[in-house]
Amino acid sequence: LNFGDMFAYDAAQSLGAPLLFVGEDFAATDVAPALAPEGDAR
Repeated sequence: LNFGDMFAYDAAQSLGAPLLFVGEDFAATDVAPALAPEGDAR
């Protein structure tokens, strides 16, 4: 994660909002993804 990612993470956590992201970096955090991971049939 980079410095800008910290702001996106904090905003999502503070607002209780899901976060739209690409890659696996945020998948290792407790933030809710805006979209289900590919191959995940929710």
